[in-house]
Amino acid sequence: MTPQEIYVTQLQKTLIAEVKRRDTVKGSIQYQADRCRWMVRWWDEKASKICQITRYNGEFFPCTAFVVNDGVPALDPKGRLIPDKTKCQGYKRAEKLLIAIGQRKDQANRGECKFNIEEFTKSSFAAVPEAYDLWINEAIRPSRKPATIKGYLSYGRTWVRPYFTKHPVPLHEVDLETLMSFMKHIHSKLKKKNKTGNVGKTTMNIMSALHSAMDYAYRCGKIQKIPPFPKFEDYELKKSPIEWLDRNDLDNVFEKLPESARPIFDWLKYHFRRPGEACALYKTDYDVIRQSFTIQRAISARQIVDSVKTNWKNPTVHVIPCKSVFVPTAERLINENTDSPFMFVNPRARKDGGRYTLESLRVIWYHACDDAEVKRIWPYKGLKHTACTHFIENGGTEIELQKVTGHKNMKSVNQYADITLARVRKVQADAEAREEFAERKRKEMKKNEANPKVINLFGRDPK
Repeated sequence: MTPQEIYVTQLQKTLIAEVKRRDTVKGSIQYQADRCRWMVRWWDEKASKICQITRYNGEFFPCTAFVVNDGVPALDPKGRLIPDKTKCQGYKRAEKLLIAIGQRKDQANRGECKFNIEEFTKSSFAAVPEAYDLWINEAIRPSRKPATIKGYLSYGRTWVRPYFTKHPVPLHEVDLETLMSFMKHIHSKLKKKNKTGNVGKTTMNIMSALHSAMDYAYRCGKIQKIPPFPKFEDYELKKSPIEWLDRNDLDNVFEKLPESARPIFDWLKYHFRRPGEACALYKTDYDVIRQSFTIQRAISARQIVDSVKTNWKNPTVHVIPCKSVFVPTAERLINENTDSPFMFVNPRARKDGGRYTLESLRVIWYHACDDAEVKRIWPYKGLKHTACTHFIENGGTEIELQKVTGHKNMKSVNQYADITLARVRKVQADAEAREEFAERKRKEMKKNEANPKVINLFGRDPK
C-alpha cells in the first residue's frame, strides 16, 4: 500500500469515527436542495454506515416555507431558495422523527427495548400490538364465536398492547428472550392477583394467542420467520382435578331446585350437554317421531350462535336420543308456552323469548347448593362432569361415553376414567386397611387365648 493510500484510509476512518460520534448522540437533519425536501441522518451501528431517512410511514419531508426578505425570496450563492426552518412543516416532521429515534435509542440504552433503525426506515414495519390487532380483525372476527373474540380482545388490551408499548420491539425483532420476558411478566402479575390459581394455564393461553398472531403475520409476509416460543414445562402448569358431585350430594341439590326449573336441569343431567346448549334449545329441535334432540346452537357472549363449541367454521349438528324418562317432559314442554320458541322457558325472564341465560341458571343452581348445604360448584361441573363420572362408575366404557357426549378428543373422556380409577384405588386401599385391622385383632385374640390372665376379686394376681 502506497503512502497516499495509507493516508486516505486513515482519513476515512477518522471521518467515519467523527460522524459516528456526532450522529450517535443526536443525529442530524439535512436539506436536499436539489429535491426541495429534508432528510434525517443517523449512524447505523449494525451496518456501520450512515442511514439517510427521506420518508417516514411512506411520506416525504417537503420544504413548505422559504426565507423572504422585503417580499423577495432569498437565494443561496448557487441561486437556490433558502428554506425557512421556523415555518416549514416538513422540517418539523423530520424533527419529530429525529426525536422519536433518539428516544427509542435512549430506551434501548436503559435496557427497555431493542433498537433497530429499520423501525424508522421501512414503510412496512409492523409493531407487535398492530400485528395482533390485524390478526384479530382479519383472521378471528370472521370465523370465531363472540365469546372467543371477546377473550382475544381482552388478551390484547390487558397484556399485549401495554407490555409492548412499554417495551417496544419491532415484530421482526421478537425473539425467545423477548417472549420469555413477556411470559414471566404475565405470570408474575397473575400470581399477585391469584396465588392459588392455575396461572400457568392463563399464561399459556395468552402466549398461544400471540403465537397465532405471529403465525398470521408470517403467512402475510410481514416477518421472515416465527421465533421459538417457551416450552410447555416453562409455564408451570398445574393439573386441575375435575370437580363433580357424588350421588347423595347431587340428589340433595336436585331436591332443592324450584319445580319450574327442574326440566332444564333434568335435561342437562340426562343428556350430558352444556348449559349454553340447553338455553338455546328450540321446541323445533325435538323430533317427536324419533324422540331425539338436534343440538345445533349455543350461547356465546350472551347471544345465540348457530354452532356448538366444537368445529365453529363448519358447524357439526349433534343428534342425540331423548332419555326415556324425559320423553313425557319433552312432549309436555313443546305444547306449553307457545308464544316462546324455546324448549325451556324461564318464568322470570323479561326478554329474548323468555329463555334461560347462563347467569340465571347459575343463580338457581347456587341457591340449591346453599339450601342443600353442599359446596358451591359451577353448574357445568356439577351437571356434565358429574354425569360423565357416574356413567363410567356405572360400568360404561370411555368409547361409549365419547359417543354420548360427542367429544372429538379422547383425552377429554379419559379424565373421567381417571377419576373412577382413583376412586377404585381408594376403595381398595380402604378395604386393605380394614383387612389389616381385622387381622391384627384376630392375632391379638389368639394371643390372649393362649396366655389367659385371671384376676381375683381382690384385684391381685394369683401366685
